[in-house]
Amino acid sequence: MLGRERIELITILKVDVEGGEANVLLGLIHTIRKCQPIIICEVLPLHSKSEEVRSFRNESALKILQMMKDLDYQIINIKTGHEVKAIHEFSASLESSNYIFLPAD
Repeated sequence: MLGRERIELITILKVDVEGGEANVLLGLIHTIRKCQPIIICEVLPLHSKSEEVRSFRNESALKILQMMKDLDYQIINIKTGHEVKAIHEFSASLESSNYIFLPAD
């Protein structure tokens, strides 16, 4: 049996779990509050031919937006090959599905 390491500080998180990002971030909420890491996160494009998929993605995106707002994080969009800019809502474009969440401090 391996020993458990006690991690005192996390400075950066990368989250890319094909639609489960809101659940992962929610599961890490206490760690995020304590450590205030920079978070690199994919948020899947909000459009989809499937109403069920579109609804799930929109609900997940809204959860993430609210969570980051509550944690006082700024959301920066990384548009592939073009630009990096602060945003207030997530993009429907696949080329704009990567974000950096920065703590206010």
